[in-house]
Amino acid sequence: MRKLFFILFCISAGSFFIPSVLKAQCSIVPFSVIELFVSQGCSYCPSAEAGLSQEIAAEKNTGNNVICIAEHVTYFNTPWVDLFSDVLYTNRQKTYCQKAGVQQGTPEAFAGGNTIITPDPTYATISAAVSAELAQPASVGVCLTLQTPVSSPTLTLDYSLAGSYTGKNLVVVLVEDGLTTTPTSGENAGVTLHEDGVARKMIVLPITGATGTVSITPPSNCVRTKSQIVAYVQNPTTMVIYGATRGVDLSTATTGMNEQAQGITISIYPNPATTEIMLNGLSVPAHCHYSICNMLGEEVQSGKLNENATIGLSDISNGMYFLKVSDGDISFTGKLNKQ
Repeated sequence: MRKLFFILFCISAGSFFIPSVLKAQCSIVPFSVIELFVSQGCSYCPSAEAGLSQEIAAEKNTGNNVICIAEHVTYFNTPWVDLFSDVLYTNRQKTYCQKAGVQQGTPEAFAGGNTIITPDPTYATISAAVSAELAQPASVGVCLTLQTPVSSPTLTLDYSLAGSYTGKNLVVVLVEDGLTTTPTSGENAGVTLHEDGVARKMIVLPITGATGTVSITPPSNCVRTKSQIVAYVQNPTTMVIYGATRGVDLSTATTGMNEQAQGITISIYPNPATTEIMLNGLSVPAHCHYSICNMLGEEVQSGKLNENATIGLSDISNGMYFLKVSDGDISFTGKLNKQ
C-alpha cells in the first residue's frame, strides 16, 4: 500500500505549486488601519513606537482585521539618516496633515486615513482608535493570495476585491517586526530603538477591476520570517480607507505544494484563506476525512471531504490551525491560516 506523508509548511523554495484558476473568495469585514509617522532622529518617537508595538502584540492572535504601520519620514534625516525612511511616507503624511488641517511632525498617527489620533499616539490612544474603527462597518473587502515562493526575490500576489472599490487605490505594504537600531548621532544617539510594523516597501496602484496582480520586492536585509504583506483600499482624494486585510504572513505563508509520488501532485489553496480552501491532486476526495485543530490541539471542525475537495471555513474564527487529511493511502498535515 502506498503511504504518503507531507508537511505543508516544511517545504523548500522549489516545492511550490501555483494554481492558475482558483481565487480567494473575499468578504467585507470590519477593519482598522493605523499609520504612525516617525523618525529615528526624533527623541519623542520611541515611546510612540512602543505604543504601536503593544497594539501589534495585543492584536496578533485576536483574529481582528487590524493593520498597524510605522512609516518613517525623511525630514529628520540630519545628522542621523533613518534607515527605513522614504520620501513616499513623508509625502503621505503631508497629504494627511493637509486634509486634517494639522501641522506635520513626529510622532503623528492617523486612523482610517482621515482621523488624527490625539493627543499623542500612545498605546491607550492607538487602542481606542482601533476599537472605534472596528465598530464601524467596512464597504470594501480585500483579499491577498501569495503566488510565488516566500523566498523569491520578487513576491507576486493576486488580489481580489468586493464592494465599492471603483475609482480608489489599492495600497500594498510590506511590514516588518522585530527591528532594532542604535543611532550613532542625532537625538537618539546611543539609544537602542525597538521597532515593529515598519513599512519596508509600499506600492500604490489605481484599481482597475475586482481582481489583479501586484508584485513587491523586499529589501535584501528584510527578515521575511518577521514580515507580512498587508493591503487596503483608499480614496486617492479624501484619503479615507474603505477596507483592508492583514494579508499574507510571510512566516507561515504557502502558495501550495508540489510533491510528486507515482504521478500524484497535492496542493492546498489558498493559504491564507478567508472562507474556503481546496485540496488539489486527491484522486478520490470523497474517500478522505479531514480534521482542523487549533494551536492547542483542540479539534474545531472535522468531516468528510466532498467531491470537489473543498472545505468551508466560515464556522471557525480567524487564526492559525493544523489541517489533517487522510484516507487509507494518503495522509498529510499542514498549517492553515484563516483570515
